[in-house]
Amino acid sequence: MKKLDFIYKNENFFVLNKPACIHSVIVKNKENESIAKILLENFPELKDVSKKEEDAGLVNRLDFETSGLLFGAFKKKYWELLFNFGKNGKIKKEYYALVEGQLSDDKIFLSNYIGNPNRGGKKVKVYERQALAPKRSQIAESTFFEVKYFKELDCSLVKVKLVQGRRHQIRAHLSYLNCPLVGDELYQSRRKLSEILPTPKNLNFFLHAKKIELSFSETDSIQVFETTFPKYIEMLINS
Repeated sequence: MKKLDFIYKNENFFVLNKPACIHSVIVKNKENESIAKILLENFPELKDVSKKEEDAGLVNRLDFETSGLLFGAFKKKYWELLFNFGKNGKIKKEYYALVEGQLSDDKIFLSNYIGNPNRGGKKVKVYERQALAPKRSQIAESTFFEVKYFKELDCSLVKVKLVQGRRHQIRAHLSYLNCPLVGDELYQSRRKLSEILPTPKNLNFFLHAKKIELSFSETDSIQVFETTFPKYIEMLINS
């Protein structure tokens, strides 16, 4: 991938669509392709916009296998504005996930804590109370809605709404609900996504950041950005 898929772009802000199986930010000491690397190749001034050069002006991050909307800023002032809006709960995000089985209710709200018990570990853990040091376990709230249950495949398309998303929050919360993402072996899935979908190479699970609501100004005027589903999930939805 060398061409960026911008959903919105002006002189201050941008929103783009990230395909699955590419890193959001630059992974240090590795030659992996990333959205941030391509951004810097096209807009070198982005190296000074965010707190870390490897973010290249991006305000949010998505996991390697997660597709969907990334947003950021071309200028430091506006990056800080968006970063603070996100920190203060002024940015709402909507994801879609393909999960094992079926949710116990049409709508489920979870509010607990997520943290990493092992510094540098790959997997996060869900806690009912703040069991770790404050910097290593943070409150996490997710709302899940069942969109469609595929009875023959025993899996469901689920919509997830977040305000402040923690690392692996959706994946950990779905595992906590005994409905892990299909193919997400790290969070207890025992199935393979390729058995259900004609998936792209290296894609083990489906998680898609489809919609965001955010403010591009101090006046709190809200703008909504939405992207389409990847073709391989559209085929399943329409089947």
